[in-house]
Amino acid sequence: MPAKTRVLIVDDERLSRNIVRKFLEEYDNIEIAGESASGLEALQQIEAVRPEIVFLDIQMPDLGGFEVIKETEKIYSPLYIFITAHNKYAVDAFEASAFDYLLKPFSRERFGLAVERALSHLHAFNDSKVNGSIKMLLDKYQELIDKDESRSYIQRILIKENKKISLLPLKDVYYMESSGDYVKLYVHNRSYIINESLSNLERQLNPNQFLRIHRSFIINIDHVREFIPHYNGEYFVVMENNEQVKLSRTYKEQFKELIDRKLR
Repeated sequence: MPAKTRVLIVDDERLSRNIVRKFLEEYDNIEIAGESASGLEALQQIEAVRPEIVFLDIQMPDLGGFEVIKETEKIYSPLYIFITAHNKYAVDAFEASAFDYLLKPFSRERFGLAVERALSHLHAFNDSKVNGSIKMLLDKYQELIDKDESRSYIQRILIKENKKISLLPLKDVYYMESSGDYVKLYVHNRSYIINESLSNLERQLNPNQFLRIHRSFIINIDHVREFIPHYNGEYFVVMENNEQVKLSRTYKEQFKELIDRKLR
């Protein structure tokens, strides 16, 4: 007897999860491996259960669907059937990728079509194709967001530490330091390491609060205490936790402009 396809349902709305479950129970070749009501829970379940297909809600209060994909692609890449109500960026990104999506409210017929497509893709897609499609989807989504001047910036960042996953409010971060493909986040009396480049992170930060002052450092303006002159026109920026971060000449004018705006 062939193995059943493992499916995970991720949606913060119980009613939506129940509808997906009800529709899936009509398929003898599908096993519902679990449900998640949040993005953080989904990260843990995807890694533990390793489902072949994930029904993934895009908009969730703790961690959105695209953030879930970004984190899980480094470990495991299932096929996704996205669920969305009105996210214009998501729909445009899906149209440019190989992934299917369900626009709420969806019918039994539309649901069935998405399932059949996903099951067919499981046989046709190898890991490299899935990973390539995920990268294209994430790149397209980020491109659409970057073009929108009214977009909102991230307020929290995902932290993985000691097998626990949490969200760190960015307002608590004093400064950030680049370390290759990783970034170290400094808060009042400790630090965290995340698997992200400083340049990619910078694109998602509010430029009126976070400023790059060195090729290796981004600071939170709200936690600056004072400045200490250095040589050759450079400065050290002293943060509220007494740590000193070098301000290079390259970023001196941008730093001065932002400080002036803050003081007006």
